[in-house]
Amino acid sequence: MVKDMINTIASAAIGLAVFVYLYGTKAGWSLPFNDNPQTAFTAFVVFGLAACSIGIGHGVSNVGFNNPLMIVGVLFGIINITIVYTAFTGGQIAFITDYTSATLALGGSMIMKVIVKIAMNFIYSI
Repeated sequence: MVKDMINTIASAAIGLAVFVYLYGTKAGWSLPFNDNPQTAFTAFVVFGLAACSIGIGHGVSNVGFNNPLMIVGVLFGIINITIVYTAFTGGQIAFITDYTSATLALGGSMIMKVIVKIAMNFIYSI
C-alpha cells in the first residue's frame, strides 16, 4: 500500500513540476533551458520519456495493455510522439509551429498522461 501511495505522489509531483514549468514559461520567469526553445523542448522530451517508461512499466505489469486507462495513456503517448516528430522535423500541426508551441503542447499532453496515471492508481490501487 505504501508503494502505491509513493507511485501516486511521484506521478502528482511530475505533473506539478511540468505545470509549474509551463506556467513559468508563459509568465516570463527565468527558468533552466528557457533561454533556448529547442533546448527546453529537448529537455521536456528526455524528461517525458523517462517518466513514461516508469509509468507504463508499472501500469502494464499490474493491469495489462488491454485496460481502458492504459489505452488512453498509450493514445496520449502517440500524440506525444507526433508532437516530437513534428517539432524536430520542422513541420506544423494545428497550433504547433515552433519549439515553444511544441513544448506547450507536449507539456499539456504530459499533464494529461499524469492525470490518467493518477486515476489508474486510485481506481485500481496499484
